[in-house]
Order: sequence, then C-alpha cells, then structure tokens
Amino acid sequence: MTRSILRRSVWFALTIALAAASGHAIQTVSAQVVSNDGPYRLTGNARLGYLASAHVYDAALNRLYSSSPSGIFQTDLASMKILSRTTEVRGAGSLSLDAARGELYVLALHDDAMRVIDVSTGKVVRSFAAPAWFKVFYEQTKGELYYLRGDSHEVRIADRVTGKTITSVALAGQPSFLLGDPARHRILVRLADKPQIQVIDTVDHSITASWPARQDGLSAMVLDDTGTRLFASAGRDVVMLDAATGKELARCSAGAETTSMVFDASAGYLLALSGGNYVNVVKVSGDTLKPVQSLDTRTIVQELFLNPKTHAVLGISRRVDEDVFATTQMPAAAGATGGTILTLTLK
Repeated sequence: MTRSILRRSVWFALTIALAAASGHAIQTVSAQVVSNDGPYRLTGNARLGYLASAHVYDAALNRLYSSSPSGIFQTDLASMKILSRTTEVRGAGSLSLDAARGELYVLALHDDAMRVIDVSTGKVVRSFAAPAWFKVFYEQTKGELYYLRGDSHEVRIADRVTGKTITSVALAGQPSFLLGDPARHRILVRLADKPQIQVIDTVDHSITASWPARQDGLSAMVLDDTGTRLFASAGRDVVMLDAATGKELARCSAGAETTSMVFDASAGYLLALSGGNYVNVVKVSGDTLKPVQSLDTRTIVQELFLNPKTHAVLGISRRVDEDVFATTQMPAAAGATGGTILTLTLK
C-alpha cells in the first residue's frame, strides 16, 4: 500500500475492555502518547462489542449508530455505553439519520427493505420496499431519501414516510460519494468514472452545475461550515474548491487513497484519512493549505467523525487489530470481536 508523509506516533500503556452486552460501559483509559510535532495526539482506544458494516454519527448528542449482522446499535460515546440494540433488524447495510425527527433509516443488505427506527426507543416504527445493495442518504430540507449505487448512473429519490419513488436524477457517470448541503438546498455528487462533481438542486431535483474534478474512486468530500469552500480528495492531494463555482483555490499533499475527511472550522484543521493507516492534518488559512502533521493510527480505520464541541476526532475501525494490542502488551480478551474507536484530541 502506497503511503505518504511517513512520520509515526508511538503510543503505549493502553487499557482496554470489551462491553459484553447492551447497557454495559466500554471502559477505556487514555493513552500516554509520544506524539510527533503537530496539533493532534492519539489519546484513547476503545473496543466496540459488535462488528459493524456502517456507521452514522450524531455530533449534537455524541452518539454513534451502527448497523451490524446482529442488529442496530446505539452507543453513547461520552460514557462508551451501548444504549440500545435493535435485534429485529439484522444483516443491515447503509444507514442515515434524521436527527430532527429522531429517526434512523436502515437498508437491508440482501432484502429489498427499509426499516425506520425511532432512536429514542430503538424500535422499528415502519418498513417499506427499498433497493438492496444501495446506499441511503437522508436529505433534511425536503425530508427525502436519496439512493445511490456505484454501478448505476442515477440517484433515486424517495418519500421518507412511504418509500414511494418520487423521481430519479440522471448522472453523467457512476456516483462514488454524496455530500449534503441543506443550507443551500443542494447535494454534491462525486463521480467515480468521470472527472466531475455534479450539483443537484434539492428543490426541483435537477443538475445545476458540473465541476471538473479528478477521477477518484476512493473519494471523500467535506464542506466548511459556511458552505463557501469544498475540500475534496484528488489522488495523493486534497483540493480546496470555491463551493459556489467549483474553481480550485488550493491543493496540497495529503496521502494516497483518501477515504474520509473532516474539517474543524473553528480550529482551522482539515484531517484526511490516508489508506486507512494515517490521519494527515492540513492547516487551512484563507485560501491556503499547509500539511502540518501525520498520525499513524496503527490499525485500519474506516471513517473519521468530528465532534465540533470538543474538537475530538473519532476514527472508527470495522475490526479489532490484534497487532495494536500486542505492541502495547495488552492482549485481547478471549473470544473478543468488534470494531475499534480511536480518539484524536486537539492539543
């Protein structure tokens, strides 16, 4: 695997425990960290008690929602406590959150079914037909569901209550990443097989713009808090675009295979996950980008999430990497399984 900015952080003295069942705390002790020079340090590592296929994060409540073969889990990340498990939904895939209504939209992996879960009770409140092997995205301004699939050339839009298809929007290529911008009533769609980002108007469901962008199958995008700048992966670089025109403003190296990014607007840092192994930190100042740090996660991280209140960045892994625990002389518990949550703290 190709990597760039190969500066490693050494971390040790991790204490980790597995939550055996719903309602039990996932105990963890902050790590002593010898950090490389930079604004972030790795301060924690906790093990989930379940193996998940997809996650969605509610920053306002600091809760993680996860789909897994054994159900839908809701975890409070402040206490590391599993709050609920929806056992009647198994073999789930993509999921999306309607935070205002407190509803979670969960697609089945192999069945043409959507289950809607009330997050306050953890119960399924309705079900309807939906396409299997798709990803789902909840668009909050009109309360609609957007379905996309990597081998199609469209985005399908459906009613969130009935599941009835409203319309389909034809794309110029195959979608690889979808990013909502509710304040400006639009959705940005990254194409995998065409050098474009296409903009969908969520009011009339039309393509309003197509911006040039490097073809990047392992793509990631994130908007700043004002919606005026868009950060997008571009091979070994990340680029900053004018989010009104698509014009490139700046670019810098951020590692190959960028699969997830978060932007802490108040701190002015963009964090890009490179190859699943490195979190590369870029300082954003005006229209300039400057790489300032690279952290070795020591395990394969799938996705990054940001808590803007605490400035903590969470790295979610879909597996427990035994090598991590072996190097810290902390063997895994017998029969333990599940993912891992890493915590990066702003100094």
